[in-house]
Amino acid sequence: MRMDTLRIGLITISFMTLASMIGCNSGKVSLANDALRLRVIELERENEQLHSREVELKTELAMDSLRDESLSSEIRQSIPHVTDIHIGRLSHARDLDDDGIPDVVVLYLTTTDGFGRFVQAVGQLSVHAVMFPPGENALTVGILVLEPTQFRMAYRASLTGTHYTIELPIELESPLLAPSLVVNVQYLDGQTGKIRSAEKEIPFHR
Repeated sequence: MRMDTLRIGLITISFMTLASMIGCNSGKVSLANDALRLRVIELERENEQLHSREVELKTELAMDSLRDESLSSEIRQSIPHVTDIHIGRLSHARDLDDDGIPDVVVLYLTTTDGFGRFVQAVGQLSVHAVMFPPGENALTVGILVLEPTQFRMAYRASLTGTHYTIELPIELESPLLAPSLVVNVQYLDGQTGKIRSAEKEIPFHR
């Protein structure tokens, strides 16, 4: 399997680098290490893509019994499915009434297929925001559930990219009990029943 080959490749490269270090000066060793790190990063990226593609193909296989048998195998395998969901780095908390306390968390979500490319989602989205006050139990500050039609309406395409914009109302105490909150999103695929999830810490900028 391709993934096993990648793992063997990583091990082989590591041994080759160690062997070269014995007969090389420090400058050459440094260059070899740099090349090794770049290769490891490349192999890890390929491994992630292979895993996503494997998930997508398994999803397609599970749906074979529900799909029109007139479709060819190549067509069925080319139909994209959501294999992962991501919370964008620009997601943030916003103070709408300028009272110093955030009122909403704005999330920028992307759903990707087996090749890591954006693909539209058809299903339910659940969002859960939690704070962790020092020395206290976790505190839920916001919950939102979007049904498939509502989630579809959150689709956005602009100069900043293609994504879903989700606004989660939150209720916080004053003063803030923690410097950030943690948001968890769960996407329930309406076609396959599979759940994809993501989590991100959102800091409060005072």
